[in-house]
Amino acid sequence: PAESAVFENRMKMLEVEQATMSSNQAVQQCFTSCARNFRTKKLDSSEEDCIRRCTERFVEATNRIAARFQEIQSLAEQQKPTN
Repeated sequence: PAESAVFENRMKMLEVEQATMSSNQAVQQCFTSCARNFRTKKLDSSEEDCIRRCTERFVEATNRIAARFQEIQSLAEQQKPTN
């Protein structure tokens, strides 16, 4: 039981690390793709729209991937032989 708790804790930590890395990558990608004017401190409206659309696509894709992963896990659980 203690080993299982350690394993689960480590898996949760890895999930958080992966989510953080993925989020940082999306922020970097959206900023690089959308921010064009560096003469002012604020984004203009087209840059804001671009970043909003970019991040929405990222969230949608992440949600689709998570849902598919859950489906696959559920199928794998159903196919496990019962002892």
